[in-house]
Amino acid sequence: VARYSDAAAGCAVGPPALDQAMAFCRLVEREISDGARVAVAPSGPGAEERANAAVLLGAYLILRRCWSSDRLAAALPEEAALRFPRAWARGGAAGSLSEGAQVAEMRAQYEQRLQEQALEARGMQNRMRQLEIEAAQSRASWEVERRGLVRQIGHYRATLERYCIPFEDAGTYVGMGGGSAQYFVGFEPSGPSQWKARGAAADNA
Repeated sequence: VARYSDAAAGCAVGPPALDQAMAFCRLVEREISDGARVAVAPSGPGAEERANAAVLLGAYLILRRCWSSDRLAAALPEEAALRFPRAWARGGAAGSLSEGAQVAEMRAQYEQRLQEQALEARGMQNRMRQLEIEAAQSRASWEVERRGLVRQIGHYRATLERYCIPFEDAGTYVGMGGGSAQYFVGFEPSGPSQWKARGAAADNA
């Protein structure tokens, strides 16, 4: 972990920055992906170096392995109680920093869920608009068919009125056998067929 020199900061030690912790997590993840075993050790014999190592290890276990701060404190009870004895990091302990990392992870997950829900809501809105468009198209198609049926019914009624056929009798079938006895009520022949008479005259001629 990079630190200021003793002359510049008076032996300043403290929790690493977030970018340093993330760089450490990526480094450990890359080493593990290559099949290596990783051992984390402090960079010096002091409690400050040990606390820094505990913070980095805790950040990796929480952010990459989904550990909880309670589980981490139970696994590293001594390191979780270590504090950083400097004015600019007053009161900071490895355990509290682990809790902060867990809260940051929970917040990231919460924001991700919000984004997913927002995307899902937009998808539902798009689907609703599509359904509205399809419903409008269906209504328009049905209106065209309805108008066509109205025109057909009007033409049918006009035809019945032209031949003085009661509308309620139209379409009633009479007769089950063959021959000229079959007809629809309202369309039965009113007299002898002219076609038969003409055919007979032609035969006699």
